[in-house]
Amino acid sequence: MSDAFVEFGRDVLARGAAEIGMHLHAWNSPPIWPLTSDDFHHQPYLIEYPDHVMEEKIEVLTRLLEERFDEPMVSHRSGRWAFDGATPPC
Repeated sequence: MSDAFVEFGRDVLARGAAEIGMHLHAWNSPPIWPLTSDDFHHQPYLIEYPDHVMEEKIEVLTRLLEERFDEPMVSHRSGRWAFDGATPPC
């Protein structure tokens, strides 16, 4: 959401010097769906959420990034190696 980062990101995209990829922290990326008594402490992996919640989290963040950078997201960097068979279809 940082305007300064969006400006920086748009500049590197325009120069072909980098790509912007989607990477989320599941415990604080919308939609918020509590899994534990304190998700900010336990920081659950994306793959621990029900498939429909995981899909919605990915869709929300991907859409936000594509709108902010006017570019399609071409990659996903999974945090803490949390990637399984349910993730790719999202």
